Amino acid sequence: MWMAVDALQAQEAIKVNQLEMGKVYSKRQIYKALGRPTKVEAVTNEVYEGTVKTYFYGENSFSFVDGEFHGFKFKNPAFAVNGLLKVGDRLGVVDELGGIKVEGESTPTKGYIYWKPSEIGVYAMIYFAIIYDLNDQVVTDIVCCIHDL
Repeated sequence: MWMAVDALQAQEAIKVNQLEMGKVYSKRQIYKALGRPTKVEAVTNEVYEGTVKTYFYGENSFSFVDGEFHGFKFKNPAFAVNGLLKVGDRLGVVDELGGIKVEGESTPTKGYIYWKPSEIGVYAMIYFAIIYDLNDQVVTDIVCCIHDL
């Protein structure tokens, strides 16, 4: 069950460097917002019925389906979600995002929280997973993708 979280400033979208999930961007716009990637992979995907381009920035990656921002995976603090949350942050930063969150099942060493800004429009089907170390409550990974396809 999703729970609303009170916060000083509720977020209305999922953004990274001003790129918003679910919006379409050109290669030029992607490079301007994120910089030059270390590697780009492009594959045709029958599930998404289009070309999936994944831009790698070291351990971090961003995926676009025919230009639409479909997801990201962060393993280090080079990028922040909504200008607030990044790998290496203490778990309390999640509450600053506002929005809706749910605790996921944990493993013996990792905890999972799922977050989205609202249930409205495209955000009814987009959320991101925050993976954290159970011992020190520090974020180790952030993963997001559009799930309705």
